[in-house]
Amino acid sequence: MKQVFQLKRIGLSLITLLLIVGSSFTQEYRDGMKVGHIRIKFKPEMSKVLANLQTKTVDSILITGIQALDEVNKQISTVEMKRVFPYSAKNEAKHKKYGFDLWYELRYTSQASPLEAVAAYAGVPEIDKAEPILEATLNKEKSQRQPAL
Repeated sequence: MKQVFQLKRIGLSLITLLLIVGSSFTQEYRDGMKVGHIRIKFKPEMSKVLANLQTKTVDSILITGIQALDEVNKQISTVEMKRVFPYSAKNEAKHKKYGFDLWYELRYTSQASPLEAVAAYAGVPEIDKAEPILEATLNKEKSQRQPAL
């Protein structure tokens, strides 16, 4: 009998631990947009620059060497930039052909909303598009709703 109670207690403890740990990895969405993240697409002429891009972090701000981009990075407190479609030796030719190598996800720490960040990056001459990351949903009503850009 004592062993049954111990097993139940251990099982309950494990479930509680999994719930706590699992909730720390969730992504925060507000108004259907991922908070602190946006996606940008560079103009095709930036492809060679991006292929040789060396980024660094100064005072917790991402520095790319692209002056206009770095100014907005400081304004929005951008801390990370990574390719949406990672480099793949097998698929890189296709990525370049269709412009997938130009898409990057930015993570920022300022209190700016995704739409404010999109507006700031849309003014950078080297950027073709900037857009929020929308929450995936199966609800038809929500999936047809687009944020006002």
